[in-house]
Amino acid sequence: MAYFSYKQNLLNHFKYVQTALERFGAEASVNARDFVLEVRAAGKRYSLCPQFLELRDGARQYTPRFQPDVHAFAGWYPYFNRRWELSDEKLKFKAYAAANGLATPEHSTDPSADMADVVVKKNVSSFSEGVDGPFRHARIRPLEPGEYYERFVRGRSAKIYYVEDRPVCLELESPATVIGDGRRTIRQLLATRCRIKQQPIELKKQARYVRFLGRSLDDVLEAGAGQEVDFRYGSIFNLTADMETVDLAKNMIQDLAAQLAAIGERLWTGIPAELRRTAVYTVDAVLDADGKLWLVEMNSNPYLHPWLYPAMFDALFRAEAAPQPTLPYRPAGNGAQSANETFQLALMQFAAGATAQALALWHRVLQMQPDHAGALYHIGLACARDGRAAESRRALETLLYTVPRSNVYFDSARQLLNSLGGADRIDAPVAPGGDAPTQPQPSRH
Repeated sequence: MAYFSYKQNLLNHFKYVQTALERFGAEASVNARDFVLEVRAAGKRYSLCPQFLELRDGARQYTPRFQPDVHAFAGWYPYFNRRWELSDEKLKFKAYAAANGLATPEHSTDPSADMADVVVKKNVSSFSEGVDGPFRHARIRPLEPGEYYERFVRGRSAKIYYVEDRPVCLELESPATVIGDGRRTIRQLLATRCRIKQQPIELKKQARYVRFLGRSLDDVLEAGAGQEVDFRYGSIFNLTADMETVDLAKNMIQDLAAQLAAIGERLWTGIPAELRRTAVYTVDAVLDADGKLWLVEMNSNPYLHPWLYPAMFDALFRAEAAPQPTLPYRPAGNGAQSANETFQLALMQFAAGATAQALALWHRVLQMQPDHAGALYHIGLACARDGRAAESRRALETLLYTVPRSNVYFDSARQLLNSLGGADRIDAPVAPGGDAPTQPQPSRH
């Protein structure tokens, strides 16, 4: 679709990076080898990590590496692959949203739930995978492990882009709809649209949705009559006209302003403190006919819209300009709190480009807690960026052999180690006892 092409067009990313550079009097360059964006401002240097979309074994996934399977550019981040609990598990997100006064559709994990008008979702999934339905009643579709029922809310799909607690961009997509001509069936109208888009015809999901709305794909639509055929964000049956994209930094929608602000404020504080600064994320929701946003999930590493860069640079430069020089140094103690404070201070030093100071602090954390996953991962990351591959491998391998797969840093560490050529040593590490380290940690996406 045209609006996805806009986000995938590298020139559009350059345009808004340039806008941000001009605003802050900064300079930047891109390394053609690894596509890292180096930004220089006020005597400091910042490395922004690229993200690409690739197809691997038929599945879409993000990667920081520019390699043969890459087919789209997904933006530059001021960090590498942050993940946290609320973005990793939809059920935890929904529980947090409800506990903090944010609207989220009713749901149930009870296989015998007495719920009408439901969709079935997977607790852990991405790219809208694993969504089944809607169904008139939960009993029509038994749950499988890892699934739950969610009340189906009709409306426009909403994707809200946030930088920290600030709503920056909003995509509103109407359900895919065909218009009748009094001669052709809904099925024939869909087939025509598929041929125009040069997409294979897959109508099983559309048949279910049309049936849910009380019609059949074999019904002939009267001339001028509209029929919704798909409610999913990014359906192949959507047209460019179905999407409205709003630059909230320039044109805030006043009827939604209070909701958007509350969502950002409450969800941002749900991100672990050490990951919160400069965090970029999206919130998926449904905007109903009454103008209410129903939240369904949060994404910690989304496809970046080019409009985000000015706000992202603002958060990055603001974060680094004030706090670091005045932070009081606290002597390290032996408890988890002291280790976490030292860890957070190291993160700030690293973001400011003071890699040597950050490494010294992370090694101090390991003196207090030898299995501190965050310190091990960031030592590996810092050494990898500095060309010290052997030191990076040692830290990453230690992490992978001492934490369970559920640890927030496991997948990122494995991916980074693979990029260093260490994949043969980390196929199936299992942590003794299967328990995560006890220090406060960010959560996984």
